Amino acid sequence: MNKEKMREWPLIFAWGLYDLTNQFFAVNVVSLYFVRWFTLEKGAAECMQRISDFLKRITRVQIRRYLSTRNVF
Repeated sequence: MNKEKMREWPLIFAWGLYDLTNQFFAVNVVSLYFVRWFTLEKGAAECMQRISDFLKRITRVQIRRYLSTRNVF
């Protein structure tokens, strides 16, 4: 390893941690908070709660599919 790469690895590692935590945050907002906000704050009916839960699950699958095919380097 040359000295340039030795100096860059902390930056790359920090960026990786930052990106990972952003992904966790985005998945949590979509999967945990959205349904509660939709049903409690907006007063949606039971049917709408089930539809939003279905959309949440589809979104989660799409995010996982995107993350599994993503090239980091």
